[in-house]
Amino acid sequence: MSHPHFAPAEFVGRLQRLRDRLCALDVEAALFDEIEAMAWVAGYGNSENRWRCVVVPVEKEPFFLIRALDAGPCRKRSWIADVSHYRDWEDPFALLAERFADRGLSRARIGLDFNSYGMPLGRFAKLKA
Repeated sequence: MSHPHFAPAEFVGRLQRLRDRLCALDVEAALFDEIEAMAWVAGYGNSENRWRCVVVPVEKEPFFLIRALDAGPCRKRSWIADVSHYRDWEDPFALLAERFADRGLSRARIGLDFNSYGMPLGRFAKLKA
């Protein structure tokens, strides 16, 4: 990863502070789908032409779920190595459910930002299902 403004140690510290906060809230993972939060956590965020997110589990490695077209730039600019992608005609929530299952998070308490402009009620309903 090559970030133009922050050293890798900055992201290590951010990740630890985030995980400490998740533990204090008894939450097993956090999902971020707003560009500002994604950039803060992962060093990369893109505009929302298609839904995307970064998931940070407390005990496992974080991962991205992003549009296939945006996966290359994401891999170049983020410290997160695990970048799952979907094609424009695919349902990202089906892939997200698979990724949660792969990590044992299907029944986990997932923290969300309910003020995120990337999470309208329809998306929340899909995620909740």
